[in-house]
Amino acid sequence: MRRNILVVVVLAIVAALYAGYWYSAAELARRGLLDWSAARRSEGFTIGWDRTEVGGFPLALRVTLEKPIFGQSRIEPGYEARAPLLIGEARPWALGQWHIVAAQGATLAIQPGPERPAIDVAAASLDGTVIPGQDGDATMNAGADLTLAADRLTVSGQTSLAIAHAVASARIPGRAVASHLQTWLSASFALDGVALPVAVPPLGDTVERIPARGGRRLPRGATMAARSSSNPSLSPGASSPSMPRARSRSTRRCSRSAR
Repeated sequence: MRRNILVVVVLAIVAALYAGYWYSAAELARRGLLDWSAARRSEGFTIGWDRTEVGGFPLALRVTLEKPIFGQSRIEPGYEARAPLLIGEARPWALGQWHIVAAQGATLAIQPGPERPAIDVAAASLDGTVIPGQDGDATMNAGADLTLAADRLTVSGQTSLAIAHAVASARIPGRAVASHLQTWLSASFALDGVALPVAVPPLGDTVERIPARGGRRLPRGATMAARSSSNPSLSPGASSPSMPRARSRSTRRCSRSAR
């Protein structure tokens, strides 16, 4: 009998300690989100949401944002991303790795440039992960590794494209770079099932896969007052892209490269 009572008491103490830890972690996540958004606003970004909620007790920590918006117009190209609902979820004991979902889809509006019209991108759903970067790479500031997958995309601009599936990965620095020799954004993407508006020999009207990888450095003499190191948009700095290789659904294959 005493043993049973002792077990119950120990379990109650453990449960109370874990509940206290969970609520502390939830407050940490809430405060971290507010601090991060305030820091981005001070850098000139547009960021906000209608309502936020933190839940998921006991085995998950879930942050829900209703109608979030993120964008900037200081650096070309300006952009604005929106979603009806964005959910980020992590284990309470592993807050450095978040699973993000926009099951109701999302949109990205890119402002027009000197030689191109505005571009609108819409995805039926988004799914991805955010993992903190490592400090070991001296040429790449520690920040976050972002991986995002999207289904059923439509791209509208001067022409229209339909993409069955897309995966993008980016390394976003967590602090300002010290010189133009440091990479401030490294990214790669792969597009699957790209339906072209017209058939293009020898690819046909559908390209099976288009992969690409590249990095961005600040132009020589640029200062972080002019651009934020956390800005995911592309700027007119030097780049080192690897152009995509495309494969069509026909028996012929075509690869293209350009510098």
